[in-house]
Amino acid sequence: MSQSVDVSAELFVPREVVFQAWSEPAHLKGWYPAPGEHLAFPDTERDSAWWLLRDADRHQLEARHRVDAEPPGRLTWSTRLDTEDGAADCRVTVVFGGSGGVCRLALTVDGIDNAAERDRQRERWRMRFERLENYFSAI
Repeated sequence: MSQSVDVSAELFVPREVVFQAWSEPAHLKGWYPAPGEHLAFPDTERDSAWWLLRDADRHQLEARHRVDAEPPGRLTWSTRLDTEDGAADCRVTVVFGGSGGVCRLALTVDGIDNAAERDRQRERWRMRFERLENYFSAI
């Protein structure tokens, strides 16, 4: 049975700026990968596609493709995750709400195969949200 992950956060940054951090390669590279990981962008006109790779062995942890954007309110994409049970095809939706210099993020990942992977993904996304917050405090 398919499971979902829901994570939310509130950032004291305008939502248009937060949307850029999620949609532009230069910003994504600054916060999305964890230590020991990096983003690789294909040599195409579609900047929205990328791979998350582990530095040590270049193992692909995640592949994002088929991005639908409704700036500055929503990003949705399909992704293939490397899980302990093999690969899982998931759908990620991020909603950018708020106004007046405050962005309320609501993220949902649909299509996770089991509870252990759901918990692992929830923790990975919480850490990403923390890196995003740190990214904004540093720029």
